[in-house]
Amino acid sequence: SEIMTSEVMTADVEMSVVEAVNLMLRMGIGSLPVMAGSRLKGIVTKDDLLTVFVEMLRVIQSSSTIDVELVDEIEDVAAVFSVLRKHKVSVISYSASPKRNNSHQVCHFRLKLCPVNPIVRDLKKKKVRVLDAYGDD
Repeated sequence: SEIMTSEVMTADVEMSVVEAVNLMLRMGIGSLPVMAGSRLKGIVTKDDLLTVFVEMLRVIQSSSTIDVELVDEIEDVAAVFSVLRKHKVSVISYSASPKRNNSHQVCHFRLKLCPVNPIVRDLKKKKVRVLDAYGDD
């Protein structure tokens, strides 16, 4: 009790990785208990986050990414795949983030390494809102 931290910062199981990292950096802490209500579900440490970071760097170096906001989910996803097909791009994976506070869903496309600027131009022509893109250009 003489050396322990009495005001423990915790994360909620719904907290994103980015939110957890920002909290740890802001508070200068190296680990964060993860709670579901009053139950401890696990602990996130700086080592856990560095492992994820290194894995992400490996992925980024060998792939391209495009993040889009889905205003009309069905139409926008169809437009994205239409443009990707036109550019003969291989899709490695895609995922959608959960909606928050009545916001639009965001979809993340990971592609085989390719130039993304021509794809982004075509997506914008189809009125798809591109949030971020990284590629071989």
